[in-house]
Amino acid sequence: MRQIFLTLTTVIMATISTVQAQKINLSVIKATEHQLDDVMEVIDTTLLKHKLIEVENDYKSNPNEINKTRLGLIYHETALNLFFSSKTKYQGYAQKAYDVLSEMFNDPKTDQALMPFIASYRASSLSLVGAETKKLKYLGKHLFCLEMQ
Repeated sequence: MRQIFLTLTTVIMATISTVQAQKINLSVIKATEHQLDDVMEVIDTTLLKHKLIEVENDYKSNPNEINKTRLGLIYHETALNLFFSSKTKYQGYAQKAYDVLSEMFNDPKTDQALMPFIASYRASSLSLVGAETKKLKYLGKHLFCLEMQ
C-alpha cells in the first residue's frame, strides 16, 4: 500500500503546475511522509480514536503547518473509518478534513513537500463528504479537484 501511495504522490507532484513543486526531490517527500505516517491509513478504530484526541491536542498546543496537515489527515481517517459505523457521532469529519486541507491547499505559503499529501487527502475528503451527505454535486467537485492536482 505504501508503494501505491508513493506512486500516487509522485504522479500528483508531476501534475502540480508550480515550478517549486517539481524541484522537490524524493528524499524530502519521504521525510515528510515519515512525519505524517502515524495518521495515515489508520484502520484500527481504537487507535484511531486515541490518535484523533492526540492530534487535536497537538494542534491546539502547537498550531504549525505539519500539525495542521496531521489534523486534516486524521479527520479524513475518522470520516473514512468511523462515520459509517456510527453515523451520528462522527458526522461532519469529512467536511472538517476537506476544510482544513483546502485552507492549506489554497495557501501559497504551504510547504510544497506537504502538497502531494494535502491534495490527495483533500480530494478523497470531498468524495467522503458526498458519501456522507448523499449529494451528487460533490462528485463533480471531487473530479474537478483531481483535475486541479
